[in-house]
Formats: sequence, C-alpha cells, structure tokens
Amino acid sequence: MNDCFKGDVEEAIQTHLDILSEKSQFAVSLKQDKGLFNKISILHLTDIDVPVSLNNVSKLVQAASKSSPEAKSSPCVKYGQMWQIRQCEALKAQSEKWSDLLPELTNKMLLLMGLNPLVVKVKTILRDFFICGTDGLAKFCFEEENAGFIKMILQIPVEGGHEEGRIKVELNEQIQLFNVCEDSDRHYHVTAFYSDCDHQLEKVTFGWRLAMVFDLVLEEKMVHNPLCPPANLHSFLAVGHIQETLAQWTTNENDYPSMLALVLDHRYSSTQLNFHSLKGRDHLLAGLLRSVDSINTYLSHFQAHGRSITLSDQEDSESTDSDCTNSICICCVTKGCSCQKRLRRRAESQPNLRNGVKILSLTGVDGKTMECIPIDVDLDSKMILFNRNVHNIRPNVTVFDCDNMEYDIPDGHTELGLLRWLREPRAVLIIFPKNSLKMFLLGNFTAALDRLETHPDVRTLNEVIAFCEDYPERVWMGANDREERTKRLLSLCVQLRAKTEGLTLLEILGSDFVGREPADYEGIRNKAIAIEIANLIMVIGWNSASIISVEKLLSLNRTKDQMENFAHFALAFFDIGLPEIGKNIGNRIVAMLQTKAYNVLPNLTVSAIVACASIIFRIQQFDGSGPFRIYSLGIELKSLPLQKLFPVIEGIQKICSVYLENNQVCQRFQRDLHRHLLSCYIPEELAVGVMLFYLELDDAILLKEFTHAITNQKNAIQLIVSSPEIWNKAVTTLGGRWALSLLVNIRIGHLEKMTLPVFTWSQKSTAFIANPCLDDFFSSSSVRHNVSGFNSRRQAEKWIELLFGPDQLESGHSADVEIKRQDSKIVCAITKNRDLHWRHLNMFQRSRAELLALRDRRRRRLGEDISGSKVKVFTTSRSSSTASQTSPLLSPPAAKRLRIIDQDYK
Repeated sequence: MNDCFKGDVEEAIQTHLDILSEKSQFAVSLKQDKGLFNKISILHLTDIDVPVSLNNVSKLVQAASKSSPEAKSSPCVKYGQMWQIRQCEALKAQSEKWSDLLPELTNKMLLLMGLNPLVVKVKTILRDFFICGTDGLAKFCFEEENAGFIKMILQIPVEGGHEEGRIKVELNEQIQLFNVCEDSDRHYHVTAFYSDCDHQLEKVTFGWRLAMVFDLVLEEKMVHNPLCPPANLHSFLAVGHIQETLAQWTTNENDYPSMLALVLDHRYSSTQLNFHSLKGRDHLLAGLLRSVDSINTYLSHFQAHGRSITLSDQEDSESTDSDCTNSICICCVTKGCSCQKRLRRRAESQPNLRNGVKILSLTGVDGKTMECIPIDVDLDSKMILFNRNVHNIRPNVTVFDCDNMEYDIPDGHTELGLLRWLREPRAVLIIFPKNSLKMFLLGNFTAALDRLETHPDVRTLNEVIAFCEDYPERVWMGANDREERTKRLLSLCVQLRAKTEGLTLLEILGSDFVGREPADYEGIRNKAIAIEIANLIMVIGWNSASIISVEKLLSLNRTKDQMENFAHFALAFFDIGLPEIGKNIGNRIVAMLQTKAYNVLPNLTVSAIVACASIIFRIQQFDGSGPFRIYSLGIELKSLPLQKLFPVIEGIQKICSVYLENNQVCQRFQRDLHRHLLSCYIPEELAVGVMLFYLELDDAILLKEFTHAITNQKNAIQLIVSSPEIWNKAVTTLGGRWALSLLVNIRIGHLEKMTLPVFTWSQKSTAFIANPCLDDFFSSSSVRHNVSGFNSRRQAEKWIELLFGPDQLESGHSADVEIKRQDSKIVCAITKNRDLHWRHLNMFQRSRAELLALRDRRRRRLGEDISGSKVKVFTTSRSSSTASQTSPLLSPPAAKRLRIIDQDYK
C-alpha cells in the first residue's frame, strides 16, 4: 500500500507538472539587433567604440596582460587565451540608452524563461568581462557563496566575429547548446540561465569573443509570487486531481509514509532556500502543492551519510601549490591543477544509501527556518525523484558518473542520478498531512505542544508521551525551552487527569540518558517543575509505582545540580495538603544532605542550602521531629567559608522568617549561626553586606557585637562609612545611629592622625626581606645600586618583572631598573624615584578631603555624638514576665528587645 500510494502521488504530480512547465525554460538565448551602448571603458582604456575593432581588442589584451595575474588584488586573471576582468569597477559601459535598454533586455529574458517580470523583480549586477581568443575556453560550476538568481551573458560584437565557441548550459542531465558565433561581428547575443546551472564557453577556433557576465539578483523588497499555479482549466483540474489523490493520506496507518520528500531540480544555497526564490519547475511544483489544503509544505536540504576522507600531508601541500587564485577556478578544468584534485578526493566519499539521508531544518512559506532534530528519510519509501526515467539502469552493476567516479549500486537503488546528487546537499520539498502529529513532533516539538494545549486530548497526549519515551534525547537535549517543555507536559497530564501517561512521563524524567553526563539528565530542573510533579502525584496517588518514579527522580547523580529543586518538591506537598508525603521526601533529602560519604553540602549553592533548611524547618513545624536534624545542619554550616556562610544566614533570615518567629528550635539555630559569624574575622568584601543585614534585622545587640568586632579593621570601616545605603538605613533607628556614630568617630580619629608626608629616599619595603642587600639599600638614603649575578638577559628581565613590576608601589617602594653590560657581565642598575612620595601625598590629600566630608556628614545626619552612650536592653516577652536581662544571649527566643539610650531613659 505504501509503494502504491507513493507511486500514485508521483504519477499525479508528474503528469500535471510536465504540462504546466511547458513554457518554463532553464536556459534561453536571444540575438539582439538593437545596440545597447555605443562605447565601453575597460581598465584604463576609455571610449572604445562598439562593435569593437581588432585594434582595440589588441589594446585590451595588452592592458590585461600588463596587469599582474599573481596579485590577488589584480582585476585581471589569464587562463590560456582567455582574460577575465573580475572587478566591476574596472569596467564601465557608456551610453544614454544603457539605463533604459538593459532593464528592457532583462525583462525579455525573463519572459523567455517563463517568468513574469511584473512579479519577479530583479536587480542587474555586472560581475565579469571576458576576452577570449583562439583556443580560449572556460567552464563554470555552481557557487553557493556568489550565487544569484539568474546569470546573463551578453556577448559584444567584435570586428570579424568568431567561429565555433558555443555556450553550453547543463542542468542535471539536460543540456542546452547555443550557437552565439552567428553574426557575432554585428549583433549582440544574450544568453540567460539559472545560476545553479553548470555552463561552459566552448573553444573559439578563430577570432575574438568579448562577453559581459551579469548576475540577476532578486530584490529584497519585491512583491513575492503568491505561489499559485496559472489560472486556467488545466491547473484547476490538476489541483483537483492531486487533492483527491492526497485525500486518502493518513499517518495513523502503518501502510502510509509519515512524509514524502520531492527532490527539486535546482540547487540552492542555505540562504537562498525559500519559497519565493524557487526556480523553474521547482516554483511550479511548490505552487501546485501549496494549493492542496490537506497537506503542509516545507523546504529543506538533505545529505547522505558518507565516509570521510582525510587528506595526507602531501595532498595538503599539493593544494597549497595550486595556481588557482579565483573562486571560479577555470584553471582546474583546463590544467587539472592540484586544487581540483583535492576537491575530487573529497568527493570520492561514497554515499551510504542504505542508511538513507537526514533532514536538519525546515523552511516554511513565511521564510522562517526552524531547526529540528534529525529526521530520517528512507530513499525507497519516502523520496520522489521526478526524472528517474532518464537514469534507470540495471541493479548490481558498477557505474561511472560524469566525473569518472566509480560507485557500486546497492540492491534496490537503480537511479544513477540519485547516486550522483547525494554527493552534496540537495534541496527537497517536504509534504505531510496537516493532521500528522508525528511530523510536528519531529520537526517542531514546541509547535506540537501548542497544538495539544489548544485542543487537549488524552489520545493525542498518549502519542506525545510515547514519542518522548522513544526519543528522549530528541525532545530535551539541546532544546532552548527544555524546562518549559517538561512543565507543559506535566500540566497537560494534570489537566486531563491522565494517570498512565503521567506515570510514564515521570519514569522518563527519572531515567538516565545513555552516554550523557548527570547534568544532562532531566529530573527536576526548576521549582515550577517540582510543583507540577507534586500536583501530578496527587492525581496519580502515592502508590508503589509513583514511589519508584520519585526515587529515580531523587537520584544521587542529580543532587549537586538539583538539590534545591528536590527541597521545593518536598515543600510542594505541604502546600497541597499532603504533608506525610512531603515529610517522607524531606527525610530522604536530609539523609542525602547529612551523609558524610556523599559530601553534598559544600558543593551546593547558597539558594540550595537555604531551600534544604526550609524543608527541615517545615518538618520541625509539622511534627516537632527535627531538632537533631537542625542541630546537625548547624554544625555542617559552620564549616562553610564566611563568603558562603553569610549569604546562607541572610537567605535563611529572609526566606524562613515564619519559622524563626514561631519556633524556638529554629531561633536557637539561627542565633548560633550569628554567634559563629561574629566570632570570626569579617572579610572586607563582606563588611558592608553584613552591616546592612544587621541594620535591616533591627537587632541592636547583634549590631553592637558586629560593630565592636570590626573596630580594628580600618579598611572595612572605611567601606562602611562611605556607603550611602548604610547611612540611609542606619539613621532610621537608634541602634543604627549608635553603631554608625561609633564607626564614623573611629574613622575620623584615624584620618586626623595622618600627617603631611616628608620626602626621604628611605623606602622600607617588605618585598626585600629575603634579600638583605636590597633591603639595606631601600632602607638607606642611597639613590643608586647595581645588582649582578645574572646568567642571561632573560633571567634579569624576569627578576625585574617580579620585584619592580607595575604593583611595586603597593609593596612600598618605587624605582627604575635598567639592564646594562659591564665587563661581559649583566648588571641591573636600580635608581630610586619619587613615585612613592607622590603616592603618599595623594593619599594624604584624599584623606583630608574625606575627613572634611565625613565631619560635615556626621554633623548634618547624626547630630549629637551618641557613640559613647550606654545602651540598656529591656525585653518584653509574650508571657507576663517583665524581668530585665543584662545580656542579649540570655533573653528568651520569643522576646523582642528594645534599646533605650541611657540619658533618654533617665
């Protein structure tokens, strides 16, 4: 049934396509009687009359020969008896009629090729100029980089004309020969063909040929063809017949292919492949199939799987010796140079047709290209090649293509043309039924999910989940929206209450992709997915199957990257009213977290640690069974470096505030972390953040302890008192004003002690403790000193770079060093300079400015100096007790501490 359907489609399309394409030509030629221009200018020769005399031809040849063909910037390249002027700037045509007659000529050629000039708008670009003498010839092949839409060769009349020298144009196995030597002494000959056609200027046996080569490029702002067949009776019948044939196509039955790939006649580069740039029969084919409502049409490239060829060093060296300097590479054909041999070796990778081909992208009618996972295309059941009648040969024989490359044809593949074409990427038209969910899944999984969400259906969801089960790497690996895909699938299972499909999806998410790193496994990749999985388990039920799936999701391979999401997963069950399940999952997470063998905690992020603390607090709040876990977590956290511990404390204070206010165990845990933090040396980079944290916490006791802890850290105090955020926050509370006033006074006292530096040559530096001679020199008032004992100049340079680099001022010394040679010895001459003194002066000036600004800010914002005031602490408990406490560490956990300045209290 499969082969029968494919044959019916091929026959229906082929029959009508042949009739519709009767007027479509891939190459045409026209003899033009009317003169296009009177004079031309080439290189430095100007005002050459047309027809061109033999004398002027000789001048052109001499001018082209004088140009250096070896120079890459040269506009002229010579191939035997042919000169090619490559740069358009070197060629100009002069005539008042040029701007009017050239577009008119272009429209004539478009009409001859079967195109409508009112629809197909092209821009004419002059590319090359050829001077061809006796025995001159050239062959050109398709170039993806410089390919336009159509190429047009305009042959200029020359005195005496020329003999032979036809223009040969080849498209696949079709050949067109144009005799352009007739009346070549007085008439223009214009030849136009699609740019992907191979073409050849055959050998001139006598005389001279001058030709201009134009590229006709589609205009970007052109009004595109609506892609519909000609409005006539036959096209109406053709669309009806094809639509009737394709109406029986359904992908739900195994006898029908999921898609069909129609090989296009023409070749297209990756940037050219769109519906509005299709050429000749390809354009008619696309328009015909676009008129069928029951199918989707896309464009794509495919390439066969062939073995790779590695060039040897000798072959690489041969390619570098090539005398080819032009991408057209005429010399490769005429001389057989090494660059052609290299290309030949690369082409000799025999396609593995038994493996079929793959499609990597799909281009729609709107011109947008969507990357897709590789789609396998079976050559026998899914590919249609319309010109197979030209290439049918006997199977199991050895054949040679036009480049004398030998292939063994495997069984079941009898098209020589197909074998030859698969050597390079080929453009195809992909068609499949509009109701084909599988093609949507293969081509654009996100679009398939959009369609399913618009029309939710359990049967369709089952197909999608089955596809995910068969191709998990294709669904998730490399997708930009992989987390969003997982969330949408889970939401659909919850919405449709699809228990079987949901359980299958959980098993897929919990599985390990073969050959992948743990970070590439799906699992629970974010908080939203964790919540959706919890909702799905509420639909499925907490049974043995769901328990096994959850155990796979909470795999040890994912703990480093997904522990935070594990905690959100457990918390989600508390939020949806299933606390027992949340407790069980939370206990599993805590066990992984506190197992010494796994060493999980030091490798977690700050947010992951805070999330784990949240689930431990939640279990403690639920049944009071978490004190030991909380105590163990506190011990583990104290082993973290301060750069990580402080953000953890800050995160727990903000995110777990509900538990800290209502649970004494949690309060004691947080208080122990504060004690540990304040008992350590606070790094300078954390000082501002810790100060802001305690100001926002509004705890005067902790703020006072922190303030006293950093009184000896001058740099930390400087950062704190210069922070606008700290000033704005501190002046709003009494405790904050007291702490800031104390630190400001300390900083002002330090600045007031700084005196104006007096210049001296003595520079005491810690950089030379290991070198007594240098230490004595920099400690003395001597200005110059020589250091010897270097074996080489390089050794001296390394020594200078180590001790006298750009950061020498930071080490407390400044000097210039010069390498000299004295009596065959290498000596480093050290001369002290005044840079260190200028640095001290600048520091003093900055300190004076900071001192004045700080005094003024203290007067304006702090007012009376309250840093010396004694702070009394009163506690008010929720109980009836009103006893005062002298130490903040002895106050009850639930108490709220009030601070009153001594003089105000009295």
